Amino acid sequence: MYRLVASKKFDKNLKKFLKKHPELSSAVKEKLKTLEHNPKDPKLETHKLSGVLKDRFGISITHEYRLIV
Repeated sequence: MYRLVASKKFDKNLKKFLKKHPELSSAVKEKLKTLEHNPKDPKLETHKLSGVLKDRFGISITHEYRLIV
């Protein structure tokens, strides 16, 4: 099991995002919990990003929203 450490900026952006999209609150919490327990879980739909974010990975929250880690 891993431990996620969020920056102040992440917490601020997440709070702002969930205020706009409260219906996604449980989905985001579920994905973060899954990421903490098993970052390679297929349910996360983890994918390598390209371009400016080429050193990062994306996790699918929905087909429309992604979390960058």
